[in-house]
Amino acid sequence: MGRRTASGTKKKKHNRIFKQINFNAAGIDAGAEFHWVAVPEDRATATTRKFSTVTRGLYELADWLVECGVDTVAIEATGVYCGPLMEVLDARGIKVLLAKPASLKSVNDCQKTDMLDCQWIQMLHTFGLLKASLRPSEMVARFRSYVRQRRMLIEHASTSIEHMKKALTLMNIRVDQAVSDVTGKTGMLIIQANGKTSQKARVSTRESRINTGSFLEA
Repeated sequence: MGRRTASGTKKKKHNRIFKQINFNAAGIDAGAEFHWVAVPEDRATATTRKFSTVTRGLYELADWLVECGVDTVAIEATGVYCGPLMEVLDARGIKVLLAKPASLKSVNDCQKTDMLDCQWIQMLHTFGLLKASLRPSEMVARFRSYVRQRRMLIEHASTSIEHMKKALTLMNIRVDQAVSDVTGKTGMLIIQANGKTSQKARVSTRESRINTGSFLEA
């Protein structure tokens, strides 16, 4: 029976025992050289193993999880290291939960190791205590990669243009005094002229809107 409070009402008892939600759960601590994997205790003689991060190692990891009857895996979000691994597991039909690092904090002060981390991840995933990070769909991920690549190329292009201008100035080829945009049509024609130094050759490369006088003086 529950105890009565000061107001006379009965205080309800709370069931504080965690219930298993994912009975076939595994935990993986992804790393740069090795992935440490933990499976339920009744699935294998050695419930914790490490696998290489090369392609062959990823396939061996997936094969072992299938042999152990694992249908869901929790992986700590560790940047690019877990990307190829998740693709292999998805192809095998294993549900992947990309866990937020904040939900994996240990409750004790024991020293962290890769083996203990994967066992801790596996236990938390078994009881459904992990919060999942956002995993974009394949189409969204591909589009995001294109956008990031485009942004990177634009940023690198501006740096490369400055290097071109500096190199031309050091060679006393003052294309910047004739055209405002060195990488424009006329500017690139001048740079690609490959030794055409005569005024006639340079005039033939210019656009009609560019002043001939300033062009010849460059």
